[in-house]
Parts: sequence; structure tokens; C-alpha cells
Amino acid sequence: KKNIKYYILGGVILVAVMIRLDVISLLLRPSNIMKATSNVTDSYLRVLYTVLQSLFKYIELLVLPYNMSAHYPTVISKSILEFRVITCLISLGILGAFLKHIYRYSRVIFFGICWFFVNWFPGSNIIPLTHYFVADRYLYLATAGFCLVIGGLIDKIYCLSGQNIPYIGK
Repeated sequence: KKNIKYYILGGVILVAVMIRLDVISLLLRPSNIMKATSNVTDSYLRVLYTVLQSLFKYIELLVLPYNMSAHYPTVISKSILEFRVITCLISLGILGAFLKHIYRYSRVIFFGICWFFVNWFPGSNIIPLTHYFVADRYLYLATAGFCLVIGGLIDKIYCLSGQNIPYIGK
């Protein structure tokens, strides 16, 4: 009986997506893709590969925030076989496979991961709206999710060592 709720919810979401496909199809027209990629390509697959490449760049900026800029020149990816695209696909596949286990292990880490992707998605250019694939301003809210993940990992490391995290004020 619990699974019936998920099937009904999935059906409702599917119908809502099907209703809005007309809006998305307008945004995914080759002419709109040409505008978003500064006339480099009209292929949505290349845009998708570039979005994956830009996710790799965002995570790189979060881990090692050096040489930051207001604008990062982005080279449109031409193939799924590029190193950054494949690395991102493999990483997302592994993350997706373990997401249920992460939820059981630590809800803070799970929430941080979800927060990151929910806040990264609108500025990711999956639906091509702008010619910026990587910009620091798209990371402001997503950084909070990254910090939650790091904090949750530090908390779990302290718990495994048998110590409590020393809080300020105690």
C-alpha cells in the first residue's frame, strides 16, 4: 500500500511534466540554444555535456577556491568522452546509487547534497537561458549545502573516534 502512493505521485508528476513539455520545447529550440551558447552549437547534447563539465568546475571551486573570477570562459564540450564529462557522469552515478544509504547514514549529509543540487539546478543551464555555464554567483546558496556535507562528515569522523565535537561555549 505504501508503494501505491509513490506510483500515484509519480503519475501526477509525469502528467505535470508532459503538460509543460511545450514550454520546454520552446526553450530547447536550436535558435535558443544558439543564443545561449554564443552561436557555438545548436546541439542540446553539447549543452548537456557542458553542464556536466561545469558541475565538475563548480565542485573544483568549492574544494579549492583559488583563481576565482566573475566570468569563466567555458569551452563547449563536444563529446561525452571528454575527461570532465565522464568523471562527472561516473561521480553522479555513484552518488545516485548510494543516496539511499547516505540518507540512512546521516540525514544532515543527505540534506546537504540535496540542498546543493536543488540550488545548483536553476543556474546550471540545463535549460539553456544564458551563455554563462560557470559563474560564482550561481554557487552562493549551493555552498551552504556543501558546507553541511563537510560538517556532517566531520561530525561522523568525531563520532567514529569516540569523541564529541568540542562546541564553542561549553
